[in-house]
Amino acid sequence: MSRGARRPPARQGRPPATGGTVRPQRHPPLAGPALGEAEPAANGLTAADVAEVWRIPRGTVYWLANKHRWRRYKLGRQVYYHAADILASLD
Repeated sequence: MSRGARRPPARQGRPPATGGTVRPQRHPPLAGPALGEAEPAANGLTAADVAEVWRIPRGTVYWLANKHRWRRYKLGRQVYYHAADILASLD
């Protein structure tokens, strides 16, 4: 090495990336049906359901859900709102 050139400091911590494929981490679900059991049936309403039944835009459904703090739960990627909360706000 020449006098003016400096070597970068050694990296501490994680080893350098190798350029291989990165596998997504898979974590077990926190809660859900036990092995062999069927998933529970959804008995709430989706935003699309509420919009169709009450003939209001879907964006208004999300606004109402936020304003009135509707309880919600997810099954997979689908969000369901509790029917009692919807009825209390819209009836």
